[in-house]
Order: sequence, then C-alpha cells, then structure tokens
Amino acid sequence: MPLKRFVLFFVCIAAFAISYAQSSTDSIYFKFTRLSDTVDQMAGIIPVVAEIYNPTADSFTFIIYANQSASTAIQGNGNDYIYVNKEFKNGPGITRDTVYINVLQNQLISATKKVVMGFINLPANAEIIPDSTYTLYITNNNVLMVSFLGAAYSFSKDTPLVEVKVVLSTYWPQLVTANVTLAPGSAVYGTDYLFNDTTVVFPPYSSDTQGVWVTIINNNIYESNKQINFNLTNPTGGAILGTSGFTLTIINNDSIGTAVPLIDFENGLKVFPNPASNQLNVQSEKILNRVEIRDMLGNVAVSTGNLMAGKNNVNISMLPSGMYFISILSEDKIYSRPFIKSE
Repeated sequence: MPLKRFVLFFVCIAAFAISYAQSSTDSIYFKFTRLSDTVDQMAGIIPVVAEIYNPTADSFTFIIYANQSASTAIQGNGNDYIYVNKEFKNGPGITRDTVYINVLQNQLISATKKVVMGFINLPANAEIIPDSTYTLYITNNNVLMVSFLGAAYSFSKDTPLVEVKVVLSTYWPQLVTANVTLAPGSAVYGTDYLFNDTTVVFPPYSSDTQGVWVTIINNNIYESNKQINFNLTNPTGGAILGTSGFTLTIINNDSIGTAVPLIDFENGLKVFPNPASNQLNVQSEKILNRVEIRDMLGNVAVSTGNLMAGKNNVNISMLPSGMYFISILSEDKIYSRPFIKSE
C-alpha cells in the first residue's frame, strides 16, 4: 500500500508539472523591442516596434496606445507630439507591428518630456511583462535669444525710413527687452540719418519681430556710400544675445549733375557754390580753426589756417576737376562734406 500511494503521488506531481508547462507555453505576451529612446524635438517621425507572441490557434485584436496619464509630453497639433492609438489583429506565431510617433518642433523652452506607450484591449490569457511599456524622451534644445534679423542691409539714400528688425527666438512667459544703440560708422548723424538709441520690448509669450526705425536724409549730394552701425545690448528676461551687430549701408544714387549748390552745415556754417570752379566760399558765424580739402584718396590738396567769422574765400583753381572733400575744424567739431571741382 505505501508503494501504491507513492506511485499515485508521483503521477499527480507529473500531471501538475505538465499542466503548468502547458499553461505557461500557452501564454500570450506583448512587448516592445526597445524599452526607451531619447530624441530632440527636431527628430520628426519615430518608429516604435512591438513584438507579439501568440501560441494559440486563435486570432485577436489589441491596441498600441499613448498613455497620456503617464506621459508629460502633450499630444496634438501645436504641442509636443502627434500619435493616434492604432489597432492591430494578430494570428498565431510571433509577429511584429510598428507604430509611429510624430515629434513636433515648437518654440517653447521646457524640460525634457516623455511619451509613454503601452497595450490595451488584450486577451484574457495575455501575459504582462516589464518590456510591455515603452518611453520616448523628448529633449528641448530651444534657447531664449534676442538677435538682429540679419547682420547687414543696404538701401538707396532716397529711402525715407528704414526698419532695423530684432527677433526673439522663442515664446517666453516673461517680458524681454534689449537696447539698440548707435556704434561708430561713416554716416553722419543729422546729415545722413536720424536715430535715437531705443529699447525693444517683447511682451510675455510674444515671438513677434520688433522694429526700430531710422530716418534717412536725402541730401542730394554726390558722395560715397555711408554706413550706420548698431549694437544690441543688455538683454533682459533671461535672454542671451545672438547677432548683436548690424550695419545699414546707404547707397548713393545721386549723379554729379544732381549736386546741390549749397553745402549747409549747422550753426550758420555754409560752403558754396557746389560745383565750384575757382574758389569756395566758406561762411561761418564763428572763427574756424582750419579748413582742409582732400582728394578721393585722402591726400590733402588745400589747407588753411584760422578763418575769421563771416565769408572767406578758399582758392581751388589749381585743383584738377573731380570729387573732393572739404573738412572744417570749428572748436571741438569737425565738419566734412563732398563737393565737385568743375572746369
């Protein structure tokens, strides 16, 4: 009798082991081939591959879905990504299915976000294993930067107003400002242009281009091209500087025949006629320290000492015809303009 009981016990254990092995073999499992990936927000379309093992003879359907409650990335146009839950039907054996997450580029600065993917609508005999969850990490590479839109721009001198544009790289919940100031250049303030140092302001959540305006003075003088230089400084709101230097080039489109007969400086200082053949008349309300006439290469062709207040004559009869510059030193200022020496 003890032997029979032992044999019966062994048969029961063997039957249980066979039954357990069959039940384990019959389990359906779902898993992703990768547990995670990390991409930046410019990555575009990201494939995600799922592997399904079905040891049964039956087919079944399931859904690969985005678990929004476990995700920190926001789904939908204008946000972090786009994905539509997708249903699959699988038969016996091992199959692989692929879904695609569309990572969207936006202008917001934020921490790394994640999209968590999983399986739903599984059959009752499905086995949930650790690899059944996939996480896509989306890094943010946006930088808050304020910058000139470009580094240079050219325009003809008969353009009355020119806009210098400043841009912000991304949306930002705080107010951002920056200063636009003049830098040394060949153009003369008050003669060639007018501009006052100013501050551009970007309201919170604004990515609009801001502009400052430069007034161009069309003086109808035949002269070389001039440059106005600007600096962008002192950004606020946590922004950094991008392109911080900008040059406006004033293109002279006057011909010699359009030159004005009078060169009118400030404070009653005038030079005439223009063009001039034998002499230039220099008229001033104050004593002038020095007058120089230079050719286009910068060489001094005529130089005088002090000139009294009133009308003074400067002999230019010996000069060949062409373009020259007259420079006048008065107290602590230097005035310079081109003129034409005619036959």
